[in-house]
Amino acid sequence: MTYISKWKKYVPLILLLLIMLAIHQYIFLYGDDLYYGRDASRGLSYLPEFALKQLNINGRVWVHVLLFGILRYNIYLYRIVNPIVIMLTALLIARVSIGREIKDKNFLIATCCASIFFLLLPIEITHTTIYYAACSLNYLYPITIVILYAYLLYEDYRANMNNYRSKWWILLLAFFAGSSTQQAGMIAIGFTVLISLYFKIFKKNKIQKGIIPYYCAVFIGYALVTYGSIKRMIFEKNVGNEMNLNMTIINLLKTNIFSIPVAIYVLILCVCCIFCLYHYSSNRNKYINNVMIFILSLWTIGYAYVILHRKYSIEVVFSSGSDAVLRFWFITFALVYLISLLYVSVLILLKDDYPFLLFCCINAIGAQVMLIVADPRFAGTYKVMFPSLLLMSIFIVYSCVKFFSSKCNKLLKVSIASIFLILALKVSLTTYNGYKTASYVQEFNLNAIEKYHKSADKSILKLKKTPVTEYGYNVGNWNDMPYFMRQCYKIDKETIIEYYK
Repeated sequence: MTYISKWKKYVPLILLLLIMLAIHQYIFLYGDDLYYGRDASRGLSYLPEFALKQLNINGRVWVHVLLFGILRYNIYLYRIVNPIVIMLTALLIARVSIGREIKDKNFLIATCCASIFFLLLPIEITHTTIYYAACSLNYLYPITIVILYAYLLYEDYRANMNNYRSKWWILLLAFFAGSSTQQAGMIAIGFTVLISLYFKIFKKNKIQKGIIPYYCAVFIGYALVTYGSIKRMIFEKNVGNEMNLNMTIINLLKTNIFSIPVAIYVLILCVCCIFCLYHYSSNRNKYINNVMIFILSLWTIGYAYVILHRKYSIEVVFSSGSDAVLRFWFITFALVYLISLLYVSVLILLKDDYPFLLFCCINAIGAQVMLIVADPRFAGTYKVMFPSLLLMSIFIVYSCVKFFSSKCNKLLKVSIASIFLILALKVSLTTYNGYKTASYVQEFNLNAIEKYHKSADKSILKLKKTPVTEYGYNVGNWNDMPYFMRQCYKIDKETIIEYYK
């Protein structure tokens, strides 16, 4: 019984892993995976040329070298590795969220909440972030490395702030965080700066020389992706992509706040803020907290009505001749929502002496604001929003640990836990069935390709057309077999592709 009790705090993570393994058995190569799968099939001798190519087209060298290695075995290794990474990310979020309150009960609550966070993610977000190899390695993996780097740096600096010396393993993480992707690298820089400022301002500790190597490591890493980004930006300007500031802002607001796929997390964050405003009230801030509770509660109800019930689109609201009252509500909700997140993060810093949530909040918002100067296509994609959402998951889990450890009504706690557990299982079951159904045609086609390779006759290859589905990314490639897909699956250029009716 003691042995079971000791390990029960890991049960939610094990269940998350099993569910992810079940879903991933129906994951295939999608979109850019076909390019990388084609390159990986050339073997290790091609790796140096591949790495140099990645440096010049986007600067994401280690990310794509890792992708190269994983896709060396088609999709089969990814189906095992990615669920493990998702579980480890949930474990990291849980650990960071409990701070220094390392108790089995708190850790169990945190692992439950972190696991439910991943299981609740809607398909509109997950199909380009955690179920698609190229994007998973470009968004999930880098931000996980960044969070690990930032947390280790913060804890190590806190423990040795008066005579700090850098550690080689944290330096290595700093370099990998900085050289991962443009967005994750900037977040890593943000964490490094914020940690330095926190100890300088709040702990009255002069900035130690030992932290300077981390700045060097993260900036050297970021220089690599910046080099690739500049070369790519010059190329994209040559092909006619133009920045549209108005469209970028609208897309940022839509993907981060005003769309149905993210609505559940916006509502959760609002409720977390309301609870924390109540939980951290004192004689000094009670009035302002009560005012914020009232305003945020009112606007949260309005959000549920406008976005979930009436399903108003932000593009329509900001078009000419739109309703002035509705436009005012959209603008004020965005401001109230963001100010509440920052204010509560500051409260947690002051009351619990735990600044990491404020670091995450600032970086999550900053990572999206920096996209104002980017191509509006990127600002309007959930994969680019995902790193910020992952940072905010730490805020959610921290708040949930406080709530479920508080003296609030037990029936209320059980009811809330049950609702989210049922929703998480429902979403994950829907995702499982969706990918399983979408796999039938793809499995048939892969078997047909295998028979094609065994046959002496390479003149005709008969496949099935894949129906339009959200469960997968660019699965329509099967319907026209572009050249890179032919190369990935080693289908001769002269082979005629015919489809069953």
